[in-house]
Amino acid sequence: MIQKLLKLLPIALILFLAIFTRFWRLGIPDTYHFDEVYHAFTAKEMLLGNPAAWEFWNTPPAGFAYEWTHPPLAKLFMAGGMIIFGINPFGWRFFGALAGVGIIFLVYLLTRKLFHSQFIALVASLLLIFENLLFVQSRIGMNDVYFMLFMLIALWFLLSRKYALTGLFWGLSLASKWTAIYFIFIFAFFFINEYLQKTQEERKLFIKKKFFVIPIFLIGLPLIIYILSYSPFFFLNDPTIPNHIDTKSIVVQIEQTLCQPIFSRNFCDKLAIVWNVNQQMYWYHTRLSATHPYQSLWYTWPLDLRPVYYYVGNFGDKIAQIYAIGNPAIFWAGIFGIGFGVYNFIKKPRFNLGLVLTGFFAFWLPWALSPRIMFIYHYLPSIPFLAIILAFSLEKIWKNRIGKILVLCYLFLVITAFIFFYPHIAAIPVSSTFNNNYFWFNSWR
Repeated sequence: MIQKLLKLLPIALILFLAIFTRFWRLGIPDTYHFDEVYHAFTAKEMLLGNPAAWEFWNTPPAGFAYEWTHPPLAKLFMAGGMIIFGINPFGWRFFGALAGVGIIFLVYLLTRKLFHSQFIALVASLLLIFENLLFVQSRIGMNDVYFMLFMLIALWFLLSRKYALTGLFWGLSLASKWTAIYFIFIFAFFFINEYLQKTQEERKLFIKKKFFVIPIFLIGLPLIIYILSYSPFFFLNDPTIPNHIDTKSIVVQIEQTLCQPIFSRNFCDKLAIVWNVNQQMYWYHTRLSATHPYQSLWYTWPLDLRPVYYYVGNFGDKIAQIYAIGNPAIFWAGIFGIGFGVYNFIKKPRFNLGLVLTGFFAFWLPWALSPRIMFIYHYLPSIPFLAIILAFSLEKIWKNRIGKILVLCYLFLVITAFIFFYPHIAAIPVSSTFNNNYFWFNSWR
């Protein structure tokens, strides 16, 4: 009994640290900051039953915007937090912080499943606890950690070959943020690997089985989940909706023709609006030509070159900030970790390492083709995979006394860097003189 408890002690400590770091002072700042003026504000309006929160043509109050450029599920979770804790920052950030804890725990479980190594699993989880960017995104009312959590759950069920549950959680991930679409590269790697492991005769049967599995569970089911994420909108009343339907759209014309003989006019009109909103969403992400002083290019993200200011508050002679910046000890070491992982995979191809590398590159490299402005937080979905690969690399060093000392020194450096940057990422007021210590490069200002 005692031995079992001792085995559980490391992961219990990991969970405690994850919960403590994500939830302590979660309600600070006590106002909207950065994109909360879009996501959290819209979540509040959804909670209050305002149809404008679901539509793209309405004029918002000054200083805010209705967030229709992403699917609604993450905002519904924020609204759920406000139902429980009230319309306040803790309420709209609660489920995001919980998702941040869940991401860390899932990385532990996935790593144990893939590598059968307690060391790699614990180190990967520990790295994520002290990763600055994941910390910041887990404590703000935005949608990134929601889609990441559901994506990692989908990956867990994919590895367990439970395809219905895989499709369910991939659908939830897509209903939080379209970036989840890049999970198809993980699907591709997984099924191609399975196919190659089989004999010529087995491959024919494999293709026949997957011919039904993929369309039903990995396309149809996620699509249904995605549409259902808009279901609260169908219970709201907005008499102006018919005036905003794009009647020139062929898809809308077909939908109206098929829908109206069966369902009510109100339902069919709202279904048409859901299509139009997603059409607008696509145009926004493919045609956005705006610029931002803290935007950055995809290839600069691993270098941690251009962080983003989320919040600045003045408290007398002190200043409090939230700065979306990666932990340099993780980001910079991660570059070598990825190189080491690629080298090892080329030298000796193996499923577990290949899958993790696929996950890392799948959520990073497609941004090279993106026409819209980008920020360092778009690198966030690759970071769990980066942590796993880095932990895999550290295990190779953890073989002798010198190696153990080096690994422990590195982990100490990671934790020290997190503690050093903590005021800068958690809105802890510091003097202007001390605050200048955070700007190691001009691009960090």
